[in-house]
Amino acid sequence: FLNFNWAPPLDGPAIFICTLTEKILRLVYIDLLKDKTYIPVSNATLGQLLNINNQEFVKIFGVDYLKNINYFFCSEEKKKIGKNYRNSLAHWSGMSKEMLNDTFVAGLMYLYTDVLNSLFWFFLREEVMKEEDWENKVSY
Repeated sequence: FLNFNWAPPLDGPAIFICTLTEKILRLVYIDLLKDKTYIPVSNATLGQLLNINNQEFVKIFGVDYLKNINYFFCSEEKKKIGKNYRNSLAHWSGMSKEMLNDTFVAGLMYLYTDVLNSLFWFFLREEVMKEEDWENKVSY
């Protein structure tokens, strides 16, 4: 009567988590540069966002963190280094049903949560510093 060997399909959650992480990074980047320059959404690719030459993200994440997250979501074409999760999921290249298991999705969820936490603490620190500057200017 009950089939306990059934497992839910995990391609949807995996693609969603990966896409949401990319979207959040893109929106933050565009928001950071909105007063400096116009960034078309099509120009803010994940590879460009996670590049160590992206000074806006280096300020937020640091070089080592960007290299780490870039390793998982992208790949270095010349050196053949990186998991390339984003393109593997988006184009279903190099993926198989066996690879797409609950451990893989949990890993993506960890990366997503890590990115969100890093952004949260950066912006919280920025806000606290603004308030302290304001209080110092207003104090007698």
